Amino acid sequence: MLGSITIQLAKLHGFKVFTTVSSSKYDYVKQLAPDVIINYQTEDVDKKLADLTDGLGVNLINDTVSKKEAELDLRRLAYN
Repeated sequence: MLGSITIQLAKLHGFKVFTTVSSSKYDYVKQLAPDVIINYQTEDVDKKLADLTDGLGVNLINDTVSKKEAELDLRRLAYN
């Protein structure tokens, strides 16, 4: 629920939104119209984000999954 609200608010404010989903949530999230949907069960999230950002990383991450994922997210953030 929090993730879907975050997507909608970010899109409302004109941000480019990349989101990760499981296979079972893909269709639901697709209707929220993020710019990119990454299925973390079938795709390498780090590689995909690096490709999408020319290796720079993203500006903001809203993680509602776990401490483990939050720690992985630190390397996905842009520096400065």
